[in-house]
Amino acid sequence: MGINNVNISASPHSGGEGILDYADRYATELHEVLEDEYRALTHQDEPSIQSLVAKKKALLDSLHNVEPQLHEIFNTFDTNKDVESLQKKIRLCSELNKRNRYVVLTAIDQNRKSLALLRSILKLDQSSVYSKTGELNTDNSTRYLGNA
Repeated sequence: MGINNVNISASPHSGGEGILDYADRYATELHEVLEDEYRALTHQDEPSIQSLVAKKKALLDSLHNVEPQLHEIFNTFDTNKDVESLQKKIRLCSELNKRNRYVVLTAIDQNRKSLALLRSILKLDQSSVYSKTGELNTDNSTRYLGNA
């Protein structure tokens, strides 16, 4: 059974496109979306992030639909250059997704730290200040800064 037979050339949606071509096309699109997502994350472009996440999910769903066939192909034709190329592309997409996840988790951590700082400031109702003579005085603050 050759690389162009049965499972590999069979279309996932009966459109004449082989599994490898189908998966390669979606993996290429996913790679582009992950790069765009990284740029949007680093520029904090909220509208773009939301649309890119939706595109990424749709592409991942498309790849997930042929996952069993891909596993069979990867196990059967692991030395084929097209199979190796697709495997590399999928690994790269996984690494890019991990990179983007790290960017998101770092931003979340920074936001949590900022919120913790704001909450601690809001809880301050007494401030220690120095007088003109250099003595430490405790002043009560009556300013309401809101809730975090």
